[in-house]
Amino acid sequence: MRELHLPRLRGAVGFIADTSWREHRIEVFHDFSGQLVGQNAFNIGCGKQFGGCALPCSDTIDVVSHFPKVTRHSLSDNLFGAFFLVQNPNAVFFVQTQCFVVHIAPGHQNAGGLAHTLALHDPTGIGRTHQTVGTRNLLERIVCGLFAQMVDQQNADVIFWGWGEPNKKVNIFFGWDNKMLESKVNEKGRWEVKVKTPSAGYTPYTVSICSAQDSILLSDILIGDVWFVGGQSNMQMNFHGNPDQPVQDAQKILLRCKHKGIRLFRVNNGYAISASDTLTIDGKWTSESPDNVKEFSVVGYIFGEKLHELADIPIGLVQSAHGGSSAEAWLDYETLERFGGFDLNLERKKIDPIWYAFEPTVLYNKMLAPMLPLTVKGVIWYQGESNVERPEQYRMLFPELVRTWRRYFADDNLPFYYVQIAPYNHQKVNSAIFREVQLDCMRTIPNVGMVVTLDVGEADIIHPARKEVVGERLAYWALNKVYGYSAFGCRGPEFRSME
Repeated sequence: MRELHLPRLRGAVGFIADTSWREHRIEVFHDFSGQLVGQNAFNIGCGKQFGGCALPCSDTIDVVSHFPKVTRHSLSDNLFGAFFLVQNPNAVFFVQTQCFVVHIAPGHQNAGGLAHTLALHDPTGIGRTHQTVGTRNLLERIVCGLFAQMVDQQNADVIFWGWGEPNKKVNIFFGWDNKMLESKVNEKGRWEVKVKTPSAGYTPYTVSICSAQDSILLSDILIGDVWFVGGQSNMQMNFHGNPDQPVQDAQKILLRCKHKGIRLFRVNNGYAISASDTLTIDGKWTSESPDNVKEFSVVGYIFGEKLHELADIPIGLVQSAHGGSSAEAWLDYETLERFGGFDLNLERKKIDPIWYAFEPTVLYNKMLAPMLPLTVKGVIWYQGESNVERPEQYRMLFPELVRTWRRYFADDNLPFYYVQIAPYNHQKVNSAIFREVQLDCMRTIPNVGMVVTLDVGEADIIHPARKEVVGERLAYWALNKVYGYSAFGCRGPEFRSME
């Protein structure tokens, strides 16, 4: 057995350990008032995880602790420990002094998994609480998929949130500013904190979340720009394409998927007939790789790729799109009740478990509301075919959707770029009327832009194969209007006059 001694420091300290070690001894010291107050000796095996940290350990860990009696401090006050995070194959472990896992309860199991002890510390480093808890509780209550390995919006007041036991306190430590924020769980079991993010960069950060019962470490968070990718099937369409409806150049695009600064979040399809605080979002952040990109929106990915290549910052793409969806499916009950014209009594309807996406509110309830509040840079939208038979209603409904989504994302001037539907031969209506409504909306709604697809559509196929050019044209709007690249023209040809 080899021994490692950590220096007595108040700030972050670290050591390098070889992951091939089957067993090693770690002695941790903490110093305040110039005195040695605690020493823990850990015998750590391999193969498990706890507290959201990549610390190799076993189900039964022998813990030997010696706490000299110093002044009036009790045992729990003197506990010292840390999150240990494996950063690379050489196993660099870092120790933080704000929020710690302090030791493993020897041989103890419970329903939550391997039990361990937590100590919550204030900035002075003096421990406050000492509890034995399970490791899975917070994993079930916090939206890990929404926050872990995410791209967070730069230079913004973003909100981190989750669930917990009502009236209990939660401490959140943010790695980019080394600050600890505190929140109290409300009577509905939800907590949240607002934090300012730095400018974009490729430095990965961690966020540590601790309560008296649980702890979790959200790692590999990048700061950049986040764009929301919404709509129906032409936006949802991934690189697989549809039967007899392939995506042009899909394989060639996948060959380019090597950008480390692009992250993807794809919400899986589903519906709910009413909104509920207990609903969780079904999705997770993934890195860009051919396998991950292949399942993602082609239009959305191309849009993000172009932004990333020119802006040279991390880009996060959040896809929540559903084939066959109507605009009203993406709006909340109260908004549609004020708008009028929709049957909102879904409780008495027999909702088809396959063809539900045209029903009002059902996608907002399941595929949007559970991830709010979410801070984004802007929205790209490709939808309209399911509303094509009601162009005059859409003339009012689409501006309402833009206003309401800006409220959802807490930005009254949020950039919103959308795609005009392609010239498919709809049987019951002339789709040119609907396209004219979409054009009129661009002229009346502030800070929106519309992509023209008259030259890339197919008269007999509602899902055009040329998705790459659509994503590029959406990117031209963002590059010109948001990122200041005036070299890119973005507005398509419009009728002026006839002689």
